[in-house]
Amino acid sequence: MKSKILLYILLCLGLSLTSAGLHAQDRLSGVSFAAELGLPSGNFSNASNFGAGGSVKADLGISEKIALTANAGYMVFFGRSAFRVKVPDFSYVPLKAGLKYFFTKDAFAEAQGGVALPATGQNKMVYAWSPGFGTRFNVSSRSKMEVGIRYEGWTSRSQLELANGQKLSTRSFVGLRIGYFLPL
Repeated sequence: MKSKILLYILLCLGLSLTSAGLHAQDRLSGVSFAAELGLPSGNFSNASNFGAGGSVKADLGISEKIALTANAGYMVFFGRSAFRVKVPDFSYVPLKAGLKYFFTKDAFAEAQGGVALPATGQNKMVYAWSPGFGTRFNVSSRSKMEVGIRYEGWTSRSQLELANGQKLSTRSFVGLRIGYFLPL
């Protein structure tokens, strides 16, 4: 019983210290909801012309210039058709975590890593990584728009074979994210 009480006291103390320490970084903390566009690059452009989707990202400020990020979304890359051969669509659920560094009040550099889970049966899980840049600007006294551009790679040990015989182990694209940021 004493150990449960001690654990409860330590938990409350830890939460109060964490919330007090994060108070100074409140301007970095929040949640954004966004539309995303992906423009395939490299060999992946032979399989798809573009992708579209949406995401939810949580930012947690840990210092005056750094925030931890967690991102979940849905992305579909539409398959190309060439010479009566239709490449199937690629649908994934990317789950990433990372760091965001603010080099000015609203402009930031960001790096994320994680996985992209297949939303269709023919695809396999891939590792996702993405460096990028972005900015926020006020749309009201309480909310902001967030615009970002990134290079993203989805890498797998297994290769995806297209109908034309081409094999892909990395699906890379330039991503554009336009979102609505709500500070916490």
